[in-house]
Amino acid sequence: MENISDPRTWLKSTEFKGGVGLTVKLTIKEDSVEQFRELMKEHLERTATEPGVLHFKCNLDYEKDNVFWLSEEWASPGALLDHGTTQWFQSSYLPRCKELLEGQVLRGLYKLDTLE
Repeated sequence: MENISDPRTWLKSTEFKGGVGLTVKLTIKEDSVEQFRELMKEHLERTATEPGVLHFKCNLDYEKDNVFWLSEEWASPGALLDHGTTQWFQSSYLPRCKELLEGQVLRGLYKLDTLE
């Protein structure tokens, strides 16, 4: 099995045409939680109108008030890839978010293929 550490590698090279999901765990510096909430609110609003977005939500962890779970579903790998290359994401969201992060960002990428 090939080990792909960067999901963009798979998104760019896959022949899979179905929907994809992404779950991201973000740990925010404790003194930056309110800034993150404001940034994420704007990010959610902007992303809601992007082509191919099916689901895009951010939830607070059940245990820690500075841990957030971003849950995304997209109509195709290309739609998710396009989201990550928007001007807003690259020039505003990403740099601002990086300043608020504490520790490593964990993420899981998966096909939207419900097991029945």
